[in-house]
Amino acid sequence: MLRSQQMFVAIVVVALGGAAVEATAGQRAQTVAPDEVLATRTAAVEAGRIVGAVADAAGRPLEGAMVSAFGPSGAELAVSDRTGHFLLGSLAPGGYLVQAHLSGFVASPRELIEVAARTPSRHTITLSRVGPEVAIAATVGVVRSAQGGEPADPGETAEEPDNTASAAPHDHSPKAWRLRRARRSVLKTADSWVAAGAPVTSGDYGVGGVALLAARRGLSSARFTPGLSDLPLSGQFNLLTRGMNLLTGEARTANIANVAVGAPVWNGDWSAKGAMTTGVVSSWVASGAYQSDRRGPHHLGVTASYGRQRYEGGNPSALTVASESRYAASFGVTDVWTVSPLLSLEYGGRYSTYGYIEENALFNPRLGFTVTPVRGTRVRVVASQEHVAPGAEEFLPPSQSGLWLPPERTFAALSSQGGLHPERTRHLDVALEHDLTEHYVVGVRRFYQDVRDQMSTLFGVDVIGLAPTGHYDVARAGAVSSQGWVLTLKRELGDRVTGWVDYTVADAEWTQAGADVGLSAAAPGAMRPAHERFHDISGVIETEIPETDTRVFVRCRVSTAFARADLGDPIGADARFDVRVNQALPFSPFDGSRWEVLFAVRSLFFEPRDVASLFDELLVARSPKQVVGGLVVHF
Repeated sequence: MLRSQQMFVAIVVVALGGAAVEATAGQRAQTVAPDEVLATRTAAVEAGRIVGAVADAAGRPLEGAMVSAFGPSGAELAVSDRTGHFLLGSLAPGGYLVQAHLSGFVASPRELIEVAARTPSRHTITLSRVGPEVAIAATVGVVRSAQGGEPADPGETAEEPDNTASAAPHDHSPKAWRLRRARRSVLKTADSWVAAGAPVTSGDYGVGGVALLAARRGLSSARFTPGLSDLPLSGQFNLLTRGMNLLTGEARTANIANVAVGAPVWNGDWSAKGAMTTGVVSSWVASGAYQSDRRGPHHLGVTASYGRQRYEGGNPSALTVASESRYAASFGVTDVWTVSPLLSLEYGGRYSTYGYIEENALFNPRLGFTVTPVRGTRVRVVASQEHVAPGAEEFLPPSQSGLWLPPERTFAALSSQGGLHPERTRHLDVALEHDLTEHYVVGVRRFYQDVRDQMSTLFGVDVIGLAPTGHYDVARAGAVSSQGWVLTLKRELGDRVTGWVDYTVADAEWTQAGADVGLSAAAPGAMRPAHERFHDISGVIETEIPETDTRVFVRCRVSTAFARADLGDPIGADARFDVRVNQALPFSPFDGSRWEVLFAVRSLFFEPRDVASLFDELLVARSPKQVVGGLVVHF
């Protein structure tokens, strides 16, 4: 066991330290570094640009086409000149979705363009004219026929003239033929008809999101009137199943549907997520977030989330509150104020409420600053206080991009006398980071942590813990004060591989006089010595394989402080992991979409959070292995 863990750590170090492989020009978007990277890191990287031209199918340049790019820098717009050329400058390196719009032409499909620092990315866009042009004679909402002047049924479409030589070419497929002759809906009003001879184009449905972006940049929106299908909206829809645990034989099934959408709006970007599941435990969760444009002095962030869980199994031990329905809600605001290129401040807070604990209103403030004394070197100090309710992991959205599964498990207090109480963590971080090269960052961090009512999560304590719902118990393990050092190696903006590795050595002082009764019997390893020192290695590797169109995400944590569930368990280092594989399908049933098959296996219970207690994951006893698979649709 220990030998295999040492081999895994060696693989992680070699993967991050290996020689970079140059990516091809057609490579897909690279993965962005985690949120823990300092906000000023983006400013330190030299900007890239996209240069190109817009032309029609015959190769003639098109003037006035609006080119939009959505990526790490947010939404960027440019208009082609008389020669059809355009320039999108000052772009942060990464992947951008590029699309062009012009009245009278079909919007180009979104294409993924990789932008590198200092090197221009060249891109040519070809637009096809909308056809055919249909002439409809109309007077005050009444269509006159060509023979006799009698009113014609608005649902009837005039036959096309035979002079096809002068008409614009069009699709002759059976589907297109039926669409051209389809009856008009009775819900259409008279003012939607156009005068005779006026071309009917796909852009005549009103000003959409792209025109709104154009107005925001001071451009005329008259030239850009895309339909709803051309809105600058991107998203993801997942149909997942969490079935039998193939590694333990645990029979648990759940069908999960979740969706995530996002778009640039109000000088920034907004995103929304939602997920739901049905079964013995029915639940749903929803969250929304807004991030302002990073180019201003203030980078404002607003988040909100709400989740509800209802247990239908009739098990009286599954819930320790009067109602069998639980909910959790949170609202947060943060701001990063760039005072100067040398100094930035970050401050904010989050308000949370949980309907199943007595301490109903919890406030979590955060304050910090970052100093950049010289280019490529940053000093960061952050102080925060975090309140986390038992079971909150089931409701809160993940801090990093990843799967958000709705609350399926039930949980209860181990001691009926102790009840459910929130864990309070006060955290102080002092970090120093330095850019070794364009791709590598090293850092050292000193931290102090004080935790009251440290939680211990226990699986399989009794027969209830083996139920198909995945029930677990929560106990208070006492108070702990920790301090230590963290050494960090990050690989950012890599061509194929992005990731980081943290090595932590920490000392902890425990006071377990207030621990819940029965904790020592349920999980002997949760009872800690008065003083302990432990070592911890955690890391993330994300890679893309363009030859097979495969994305792989691996997160692992190896520690000497994981709680032993039984006295007979071996003493030493243990490892937990989270592995996700996304394999793109070779077909796409809908234009502009990307279909993938997802397979994920994980034994880590908590999502990583920079202000969470070190012992949250370490005190999870008998952590189950989750197996999730399904279909992912990007649009």
